[in-house]
Amino acid sequence: MKRIGLILAIIMVIACAWAIRYAIYHCFGLMASVAYMTVVIIGLAWSIYEMKRASISDK
Repeated sequence: MKRIGLILAIIMVIACAWAIRYAIYHCFGLMASVAYMTVVIIGLAWSIYEMKRASISDK
């Protein structure tokens, strides 16, 4: 159940980030939207890493 919640949270973050990226692209251009999505992907990967590391140390 915890894994399903994590997957749904990731999907929600990606959907919101994609919508914001679309707005940034139309306001500031391609490079700004690429930079924004890079930051979002790095942040998401870091969050998943930290969650897995915390769950391993709990066991």
